[in-house]
Amino acid sequence: MSVEESIKSKIRKLFALATSPNQHEAENALAMAQKLLIQNNLKAEDIQTYEQKRQKFTKDPFGEDYEREPMWFGSAQNILELAFKVKFIRSRIAVVKKLRKVSTFRTTIVGDSLAIELAKESYEFLSLIMPMWWNAHRRKTNAPLSDRSMFFIGISAGFKQRFEEEQKLLTQQECFALQLVEDIATEGVKHYYPNLKYRQVKKLAGSQESFNAGYENGKNLNLDREVT
Repeated sequence: MSVEESIKSKIRKLFALATSPNQHEAENALAMAQKLLIQNNLKAEDIQTYEQKRQKFTKDPFGEDYEREPMWFGSAQNILELAFKVKFIRSRIAVVKKLRKVSTFRTTIVGDSLAIELAKESYEFLSLIMPMWWNAHRRKTNAPLSDRSMFFIGISAGFKQRFEEEQKLLTQQECFALQLVEDIATEGVKHYYPNLKYRQVKKLAGSQESFNAGYENGKNLNLDREVT
């Protein structure tokens, strides 16, 4: 066994001890495992076997196929990626509608199966609340339709700000558990889409006022109470 494999084997054993009912033993084992990961420039996914990874990640169709996606759709995905550590893959496909070929966008969600289930449940809530917030803001301020994108970007930015603040309050074990879920999604994307190419997002126009209004809504967004 090589030195690297020996280290990985030791880390695997420490992870196993981290599930011990003895809290002190579990915390010490997790701390030692994390220390070895950092010292050897490894990630949690590096010490898993391929079969372990393959059993954990999956992919599912997400939402509808759109010829033109709703303005809130991308921001909703950003929120769900952050909250549930899943990944969204957007691809263009050709379909036949009314005897003519049209180009539509299809979205796939990749990650841990439970994380995907929770993200889908929260998506149903976001698909209702985000347009409702925009309509309320527009009635109140008479904001132009061109502000919609900036408003929805504000929602995802506000949610991210609060989410990052809450992360500082998590225990070491909770942070590590979240990282493991994110690693599963990352590995799933590599497996299903080995030649994936990312496209740069165009800069969107809109007012700072609408962004700020969306930001405040995002800071108050609580997905926990919406998931059943």
